[in-house]
Amino acid sequence: MDTGTVPLASRYSPQCCRARIGMNPAQRDTIQKALQHTRERMATLDFSACDKDEVQELMQRVESEIQGLHPNNSVVASFLNSIARSLRTEPAAHKVCLELDAAMREAGIPTTWETAS
Repeated sequence: MDTGTVPLASRYSPQCCRARIGMNPAQRDTIQKALQHTRERMATLDFSACDKDEVQELMQRVESEIQGLHPNNSVVASFLNSIARSLRTEPAAHKVCLELDAAMREAGIPTTWETAS
């Protein structure tokens, strides 16, 4: 073995892959349903077009990420919490925020949307 080459096993530690864990189909379905309900609610909210576009983009990125074999939960958590945080001040969106929260908890994704500023 070439002493200047780092063995493959040493390059990949459990820490580098910890955020990537499998997500079962029921968890994916729950997240996708919550996102669909969020889209439906967004259509009725009085948000600026820019804010709506931003939330729509985050939802698309979540959907892309959870389609993978091993979604990055840190990425999914960041995006889902951002979506809920964007909607939390809208009384009409309270139900979808709670649905997003429940979907995250079911998938083992940390929720920070209520406490983050």
